[in-house]
Amino acid sequence: MSTLMVASLLRVGIALSFALVIGCARPPAPTASPVPAPVTVVQARVRTVPVQLRAIGTVRVFATVAVRPRVGGELSGVHFTEGDDVKKGDKLFTVDPRPYETALAALLVSAQASDR
Repeated sequence: MSTLMVASLLRVGIALSFALVIGCARPPAPTASPVPAPVTVVQARVRTVPVQLRAIGTVRVFATVAVRPRVGGELSGVHFTEGDDVKKGDKLFTVDPRPYETALAALLVSAQASDR
């Protein structure tokens, strides 16, 4: 036999012996099972509980309104605060009436003067 063939047989023999030694090794000893966690048991009861929701979120409006005046002038009063609920017909603002009262008085005076 040639030395190459002998070397190949030697390698195969060493590999088979190694596989036999590893395959026949003792299995690992069984480990103890983990200790179970303690559990508390109670009887279920039916009762009314308050509904609570605690969350962080974003508020979105479902309706917006554009408020436009019918007349010009300075506001002398605001009759609501931001975020209040208002209904149709509620008084929102008071416009300063003095310029309109002055204009009305001037028209009345001119109307009386033209009647004479």
